[in-house]
Amino acid sequence: MRYTPLWEQAGSYAAGVDRRLISSLWPNAATSGMTVTATSGMVLAVAPGFAAVPSSNNTGSLLCVSDAIENVTLTAAPAAGNSRIDIVYVLPRANDIDGGPNNDFIFAAVAGAASTGTPAPPTVPAGALALANVAVGGGVAAIVAANITDTRPGGIPPFPAAAPRGFLARTLGPAVQTDCPATFTTVITTTVQAVAGRWYRASCDFNAQQITAIGNAQASLANSQNAETIYWILYSANVGNAVRQSGTYVVQATTTGTLTFTLSGVTSAGALRFAVNSARVSVEDCGTGAPF
Repeated sequence: MRYTPLWEQAGSYAAGVDRRLISSLWPNAATSGMTVTATSGMVLAVAPGFAAVPSSNNTGSLLCVSDAIENVTLTAAPAAGNSRIDIVYVLPRANDIDGGPNNDFIFAAVAGAASTGTPAPPTVPAGALALANVAVGGGVAAIVAANITDTRPGGIPPFPAAAPRGFLARTLGPAVQTDCPATFTTVITTTVQAVAGRWYRASCDFNAQQITAIGNAQASLANSQNAETIYWILYSANVGNAVRQSGTYVVQATTTGTLTFTLSGVTSAGALRFAVNSARVSVEDCGTGAPF
């Protein structure tokens, strides 16, 4: 039969037609992320990621997307002298595939048979995609990294790494007048979601004024992932002197997650004053190549 073209105005079609689109992009099972790691005891963590999983009724593939860590708990270890292999998997569920009431996907584990010799992994449930094999020793109370064998097929480009370069965030502040004394005091912060290995450019400009007494004033722009910091040193700033400064630096994210840039001020005497909205920090994603 002829199916209504995807996303045609006023058209309607079965979910299996969308699955054919996914399977044309990834003809075989594929993943990005969803790494399985040990946490504590018999609990494992599945990292955020993507999985294209062929359906059990041959109607194409289902795309499973997770943006948070999820836990899978293994059953208790076999008795001492025995061992087994468990499989951690991702399983899409849909009424038109398995006849069940769920339309979602789950992370779960299936336990292998205990053996006094060399255990064999169990059968992966129909319609599921295996993410890792886990060796469970006899009588153990916890799984460690060495017990986990990665079985993910890969094949999907990491989505964050494919994100376009460009402007991410700008913060104008402070919201209230901020006087920085003899200890570094935060003026404004700007936070973005960073991807490990990508480069980020932070640009800062501000007006500050030394008040009350003559002091050796400084301002700094630091980030939350490493020790890279730029400083503006304003020696012997006279009372009432207004100083305008600006600067730019780049940092490579060491981990995927939040990356916070903090503008701070300090002075040896009196206070370094930042009036309302006298400072600005902007952050740009520069991609995976060093932006030099």
